[in-house]
Amino acid sequence: MENVRRDYSAEDVVRLRGSFIPEYSLATKGANKLWDLVNGKAKKAM
Repeated sequence: MENVRRDYSAEDVVRLRGSFIPEYSLATKGANKLWDLVNGKAKKAM
């Protein structure tokens, strides 16, 4: 990309970016449920 001017450095980007780590809770919940089922730790429904 030509003629693109950025008034910040790579260090600025690293310093200013957030610490938020996205978690895909639906996928994680499903994976944990499957793991428990496979390992015999599944909770029985009432």
